[in-house]
Amino acid sequence: MLIPSVLGNPEAFVVLLPDHLLGIERKDSPKNLFRKPGLYSLFVEYQSPVPARYAKTPNFWGRESGSIRSDAIHIYVTKE
Repeated sequence: MLIPSVLGNPEAFVVLLPDHLLGIERKDSPKNLFRKPGLYSLFVEYQSPVPARYAKTPNFWGRESGSIRSDAIHIYVTKE
C-alpha cells in the first residue's frame, strides 16, 4: 500500500539486495495451483507504484521505468 504522506521520508524506502524478499511468500499445494493436466508457465512481474522523483536512494526503480519481469518457468502437469 502506498501512503502518500511518507513519500518524502527516506526511511520509508527499503533497499533490497539480491535474493531478498519484501512481501508475501505463499506456500501451497500444487493441486490447488494446477487443477488440470497441462503445460503451465509462471513468472513474476513487479511494477513500482512510486514515481522516481520521490526516491532518496540510488538505483531506484520508479514507476516510469516500467515492469521488471522474471524468466518464466514451465511446469508440465500429468494425470495421477
